[in-house]
Amino acid sequence: MMKLLTTSVVRGSNQGDSHGGIYLIDFEQQTVDQKVDWNTTDIDWRGRGADRGLRGIAFDGETVYIAASDELFAYTPDFERIGSWRNPYLKHCHEIFIWERTLFLTSTGYDSILRFDLDDNSAMLSAVSPDLGAEAREQVEVSYDGETMSVAYNAYYLQEILRHLPKGDLEMSLKTPVSACLVRPVDQAEGETLTFLLMPLRLND
Repeated sequence: MMKLLTTSVVRGSNQGDSHGGIYLIDFEQQTVDQKVDWNTTDIDWRGRGADRGLRGIAFDGETVYIAASDELFAYTPDFERIGSWRNPYLKHCHEIFIWERTLFLTSTGYDSILRFDLDDNSAMLSAVSPDLGAEAREQVEVSYDGETMSVAYNAYYLQEILRHLPKGDLEMSLKTPVSACLVRPVDQAEGETLTFLLMPLRLND
């Protein structure tokens, strides 16, 4: 028997209340199972609705995409969160839809439609030299797990780490854009655990 996945928005909820969720409806058993209780407090509570609750739903294979007002989330079929993405032009999102390998999101706060590339496993690297007035950018393929973020490092210290790493792939682990980053070679020599600590620079908003 078919099951229906739904999201909700509690428009009149107050700060601190649950203001939405994800529900799985079983028509045969006539039951409703709440999979996610949406009670995040760091939203805009002004007006009726505003940033409350969860919105559109889309499926890509084993990945479930669900939109909040200003953020796109990815879940496993068991509703474990595996990723999230923000964009400055995503505000008061409603419907989302997948066509071929692109996910489209409506952003009513900006009267616009945003596109999200489902196959884009890449990172944008950029370097700036204020003394020379030069800037370089390069997009590289990566294996990435977690929320999208922008992080800045001192190029000299990063180069020093790379000079002492063996050739091959490396792993960079960090929790937030302002937390320390652990840099390790993916392939370690036998009996060796090589780890470098790289501190970030603060970006201007």
